[in-house]
Amino acid sequence: MERSPSFFFFFFFLCSVPCLLTFCYAHPVENYLYPQFYEKSCPHLQEIVKAGVARAVARETRMAASLLRLHFHDCFVK
Repeated sequence: MERSPSFFFFFFFLCSVPCLLTFCYAHPVENYLYPQFYEKSCPHLQEIVKAGVARAVARETRMAASLLRLHFHDCFVK
């Protein structure tokens, strides 16, 4: 038994409606990282990271260049 073109149109319509609704009602992510992001959960984060980076650079001076490369090359290349 051959299916009619209207059946295929109806099937396509049923499959496409959920996809369209998902795209229409999807909201962009608004929880971007900002300087005060960890202010409540870890208020001393900046001091902790600064001390850790200072120790790492004191042990291996190349670490400063490696961290710059990490932030400005590996993290931001899209």
